[in-house]
Amino acid sequence: MKRKYLVFSSLLIILLLVVALEVTHFGGKQRELVYVYDESIFHEFTIDDSGYVTFRCDITIRNRSKTEVKFYMTADVTKDIGLTKGKFAYSFEGESQNYKVYTIAPNSKQTYPVEFTALSGDKKTKKDRLPPKEVILTSL
Repeated sequence: MKRKYLVFSSLLIILLLVVALEVTHFGGKQRELVYVYDESIFHEFTIDDSGYVTFRCDITIRNRSKTEVKFYMTADVTKDIGLTKGKFAYSFEGESQNYKVYTIAPNSKQTYPVEFTALSGDKKTKKDRLPPKEVILTSL
């Protein structure tokens, strides 16, 4: 009986430590920035002569942290494979290959005009007029 109690107590302590580690170490960074799909808008896409497709969107982001955050965005465009060659589209700074860096104030929500660029595929139509279902936000 005493052994079962000791094993149960040990397992409970380990579980609590894992949960505490998840919340303190991983939870804050992963969830400080949130993509607000329902408030984001897709405007149009264009295909240029150099073989790239550009998606023009208004992307809404919420910052749940108490600090200003700098970040960049990557759009998951797997639903548009054919129009694009790859699974991801990137927001670049002008004509460069540098990611465009965005800044958001603490505890706020902001909408950004964003142009996501990807290699163009063989198709010339988009499946829908919706913004990307997922936008990956990478804090700097």
